[in-house]
Formats: sequence, structure tokens, C-alpha cells
Amino acid sequence: MSYFNRTILPVLVLFISTQFLFADPPDWEDNPGAYEFTATIVGGQVLSDGVPFAAADDLFAAFDGDGNVRGIASQQIPIGGPYSGEIVYEMTMRSNAAGDLLSFKYYDASEDEVLNIAETYEFVINDQIGTLITPIEYNLAFVTLSFSNFTTSSIDILYDSNVDIYDFHFNFSGVTQTSVTPGILGWFICDNNTGFCNYNFIGGPPLPAGS
Repeated sequence: MSYFNRTILPVLVLFISTQFLFADPPDWEDNPGAYEFTATIVGGQVLSDGVPFAAADDLFAAFDGDGNVRGIASQQIPIGGPYSGEIVYEMTMRSNAAGDLLSFKYYDASEDEVLNIAETYEFVINDQIGTLITPIEYNLAFVTLSFSNFTTSSIDILYDSNVDIYDFHFNFSGVTQTSVTPGILGWFICDNNTGFCNYNFIGGPPLPAGS
């Protein structure tokens, strides 16, 4: 193991807090009085395929497993530092107990669309994560299915995802199913009468993030 000395240079970061009016945003509403404890995202950045995604009218929020809002972020724009001019999110998250698992959603105002975030957060009372100099990264969730190796008797179904997949389905026509190979985990069920295919519909283990 090697050791080295490093000089840390101070960086001054200023920020502008931005507020906007939205044409048709989701009806997310924070409820500070309903929760006893807080944790703070001091700086967070939302990425799509590794590229900053945030725009001025977008929203970023935390939710519990029942869909209750646990925090809504404000946009900060650092002036100076490595993220100068980029949108960085600050959020107070709320809970009544440590260990509460929160998920995140993102509202893309340009497409009027709510998107899922791949990362989750296990609540720690008085926690502070990320900074305006080194924001924590949050990635838009993506899932794609593709088909390959077509023959007269078989087809491979492939996926690429940055989140676990608990269920998916699609319809087919013009073929007759004779058998199904489960693949990595779970079961893949198709019904010739309806032309409907469903993976893991009985609640088994998910397909893990990856390919």
C-alpha cells in the first residue's frame, strides 16, 4: 500500500436559489409537520446516461413505499467551483424512524413526464449527503428489452437496465409457444390464446440490474 501527501485547496462556491412557476406539474406536496426527523441532501445532481439532465422547471422529490412525499428539492446553481452554472438539488427529507427506505422521482417539465430514479436512500437521522462541490449523483432509471437470434423455432429476449426488474409483459402474434426457458431468475409465462407474455408475474425474485 502506498501513501502520499495531498494539498487540499479551498474552493469558494456561491449559489443562486431558484424558484419557478410550473404550467402543469405533479401535485407533490411536502408535509413537514407529519414527521419528526430530517436528513438533508446538501447537493445532488440528476443524470441521464451520465449527462446532467436537470432543467429550470423540473422537480426532484423523495417518496416512501406508500407514495407519500418525504421531501421536495430546491434548485441551486453554484457560481464557481467544478459545477458552476449547473443545476444542483438541495432537499430536506423527512421520516419518523431511522432505516426508512425512500425512493426518488423526477418531473421532466419539457416532456410533462414523471420519471423514476435508480437510487434509493435508507434514512439516517440528521444525515447530510453531497455538497455543492461534490454532489451525490442520481440517475434516471431505464429499462430496455430487445430480441435477437431469430430462428424458425426460437428467439432470445434480452434486457438492459440500471434497476432491478420485478415484472414486465408484452404481446405477440403470428407464432405458437411450445416451451419457455426461464433465463436468469424466475419464470417467463406466455399464453397462446391471448398473445400475452409476462415475466415473474407470481412475485418471485427480480431480474437484477445489468444486462
